[in-house]
Amino acid sequence: MKKLILILSLTLGFVTDVYANDGFIQAGLHAGGDKLVGVTFTSGSTSSISAGGLVSLAGGINLDMTPSSQLRLALGYKFDDITGSNGSITFSRTTLEASWFYLLNSDWSLGLGVTQHLNPVLKGTGVVAGRVAFKDATGLVFEADYQLSRGMYVGGHVTSIDYTAVSGATTVSGNSLGILFGWRF
Repeated sequence: MKKLILILSLTLGFVTDVYANDGFIQAGLHAGGDKLVGVTFTSGSTSSISAGGLVSLAGGINLDMTPSSQLRLALGYKFDDITGSNGSITFSRTTLEASWFYLLNSDWSLGLGVTQHLNPVLKGTGVVAGRVAFKDATGLVFEADYQLSRGMYVGGHVTSIDYTAVSGATTVSGNSLGILFGWRF
């Protein structure tokens, strides 16, 4: 975590000729990773939580470094949950991302970067009460975005990351593939 903050600080400190800056917010749906928990309801239906899913919300800034590249810095939250009448289970983590994007043309951009997932935790309430904490994890991200209109984009997002339990040596894959919808302002 300290290394990521240092890298981001140094990168921003060396930016002297930034062409333009804009903020963004985005929401995503993700699938993948190892299955963390599964639940069978009294109706017979089932549901599960995987380490790569499901919903992400993020916001941040795009720093246009050159006419054809930009640095994207994002702070987000990623989670999945199962809720029943007698309890619920949630897997959540805070995300930090720094990605370098190459602008192919006015519609397409490709990004490669690093992500830090903070405080990943699987917790249950009610009849499924309990908690499994994971260590902070660092991974890689790849993203391809397409501009739908001025300020609005859709993207494909790939994450490669592993989570290791705080108590024990259990490691699970949090790798995921997702679709993002974003708005630049």
